[in-house]
Parts: sequence; structure tokens; C-alpha cells
Amino acid sequence: LGFYLGFDIMINFRNPYFALDPSDFWRRWHISLSTWLRDYLYIPLGGNRKGVRRTYINLMLTMLLGGLWHGAAWTFVFWGAFHGGLLAVHRWIRGEKKLEKPLTVFGRTWRIIGMFHAVCFSWLLFRASSMGEVTGMLHALFTNPTVTPESWSWLFQIAGLVFPLFVVQILQERTGDQLAPMKLSLVPRLVLYTSVVVMILTLANTGSRAFIYFQF
Repeated sequence: LGFYLGFDIMINFRNPYFALDPSDFWRRWHISLSTWLRDYLYIPLGGNRKGVRRTYINLMLTMLLGGLWHGAAWTFVFWGAFHGGLLAVHRWIRGEKKLEKPLTVFGRTWRIIGMFHAVCFSWLLFRASSMGEVTGMLHALFTNPTVTPESWSWLFQIAGLVFPLFVVQILQERTGDQLAPMKLSLVPRLVLYTSVVVMILTLANTGSRAFIYFQF
């Protein structure tokens, strides 16, 4: 719609769940916000120009303020602290272990899986309304999980519906082109579009719930 109205809108998400590390994640996730945080908070604070210790402090301050931007709540403070800590630890490890060396397919896969789970953990902090709710969700995750035939059924349904979109993300990541799905031949595009429609109709929320970003 923006293009039709003459606006050249930046790509704001670039397959963030294929990120290899925290720095890579923030180059892919909510790019407009992460760029703003870098240009108007991290760099004015001194960036990485004032020594190693100050760099770690600047990373933590930037992400803490980024968390508070979403709302004045302890959950967002801890969310920002968590990501600031990830960035600081990654920067330290990168300096010590030289992580920029070429990766094997196995190493790349495990780094993507590890980063994916770290980010998913952070979404507990982001989504919860209180730290007590976070504690409750963690307790439910790690103690006596309830597995029923119904839950397995839902899991397989969701996996089947999401799989075509996962294939699309792999295609985008491999080609480096976010518009790669639109360049497929007719039959693959029809399969993709049909899968999206079926997924929307199947997983649609029939109730009324405001988009989470409306509160920010």
C-alpha cells in the first residue's frame, strides 16, 4: 500500500529467526527501531569508541532504554537487560574466540537454533503483564508439562500449516531476496498463496484482541 501511495518503505524484518548471534538478530529484527537505537542512543553515548568497559555499559543502557520505550514496566526493563546482556556477552566472546571465522553447515545450524531459543525466551518477558506471570510461564515450561492427544494434534496441524512459510523463509535467506516468493513460477506461487489462505482461516482468532503494538 505504501508503494502505491508513493512511499519507499524500508524492509523492517529480514528473516530474523535465521540470525546467528545477538548482533545479527538486531540487524534483522525491527530494523527501523534498531537503527534508531544505534544512531540516537548507542553512538551518542560513545558507542565502542571509549574502551571495552564503556562499550558494554553503552550496550546495556541502549537496550534498557529500548525496553522502556515499549512501556514503563519491569517486564520491559528485564527484556532490555536480557538483550543487552546477550549483546555484551557476544561481543566479549567474539573478541576472545574470533567468531567471524567461516562456519560449517553444522556450526551455522546450531548457532541459529541456539539464538532462536534465546529470542523465544525473551518473548516471555515481552509478552507477560508482570514478572509473576513470567515466573508462572517458566514454571509451566520446565515442570510437569501437560501433554495430551489434543495438544499433539494442534502441534502437527500448526507445523503442517507453517511449513510452507518456513520453506519461503529458507528461499529468502538462501537468495538474499525478500521478494523471491513473488518470482516463483505459477504453480509454486499458487501452492504458497493457498497455504497462506488456509493458515489464516484455520488459525484466525475469532475473538477481538488489539494488536500488541497499539499499547506502545
